[in-house]
Amino acid sequence: MKIPRILVFPIYVAMVVAFGFLVGLIAHWCGAYSPTAWGVFTLIGIFLAVILFVWGRQIYWRITKKGDYEDYGKKG
Repeated sequence: MKIPRILVFPIYVAMVVAFGFLVGLIAHWCGAYSPTAWGVFTLIGIFLAVILFVWGRQIYWRITKKGDYEDYGKKG
């Protein structure tokens, strides 16, 4: 199944929100004091983890000169 490129980001966001909602439901079922906070903090944590991963990958590529920063035109 091929997903149109324009729909990839909204589908991923919907999946993350659904996961946060699921965590909130499980926390409510387990008797957590504030199950909504569990879901919200899960969402915030996932978004921060993705941002840190992309940022860290960019720094790694800058340091090693691999990935996006590799110069494919030069032959040495």
